[in-house]
Amino acid sequence: RRSVRHAYCQLCDEAFRSQDTLRMHLKGEHQDRYCDTCDQARLLPSSLFGSDYALKEHHVQSPRHAYCQYCDRHFRTHEVLRQHYREHYVQSPAHAYCQRCNMHFPSGAALFDHYRTMHY
Repeated sequence: RRSVRHAYCQLCDEAFRSQDTLRMHLKGEHQDRYCDTCDQARLLPSSLFGSDYALKEHHVQSPRHAYCQYCDRHFRTHEVLRQHYREHYVQSPAHAYCQRCNMHFPSGAALFDHYRTMHY
């Protein structure tokens, strides 16, 4: 008797019993083409997440991602990202420096303005 398959990998046409099993397959077999934050896999060679830059661009451009533009970290929710900003950039002036050009700023707000004008 054939087992029922409910989830299909669009990258290799393999069938799976569940979405969870498919996600595990994507993370393991197609990790360069799969974003586990939004469960998105790229099908076309021209849009592969084949480099750190391509995956970063996907994270920056997708509104579903909570992405810190200062340290390149990703967060599961926007609330966790806001907490990260408060802890590392607003409440702690010692951390108010640009990791891209090593300039120091008196506050997280000043760093944010610098980043928007110089690196965005």
